[in-house]
Amino acid sequence: MAKKKQKASHANLTLGAFFGRFHAVIFTISVGGGLAVAIFLLMNILNSSSAPDDYAPPSTNTSFDTQTIERVQELRPLTDTPSAPPLPEGRTDPFAQ
Repeated sequence: MAKKKQKASHANLTLGAFFGRFHAVIFTISVGGGLAVAIFLLMNILNSSSAPDDYAPPSTNTSFDTQTIERVQELRPLTDTPSAPPLPEGRTDPFAQ
């Protein structure tokens, strides 16, 4: 029995056959496009919904605890460089040059 050669004919590709063959690709592209459009629209909504020009946020307490700042400044002056901590007997600093 001889095998019949089948002609590769793309001319008879109907719309139904096209969707049947490429349904996964079409679905992926349409879902990705839909997500891109949704993100774009949400970004436009967020950008256009800013606060009015005359809006002033409620003030917050921005004063510092002066007692704590004074105690920190008493530890050492900012002009002094910190000294290395004392090492126990027999230990050497591996980072010393």
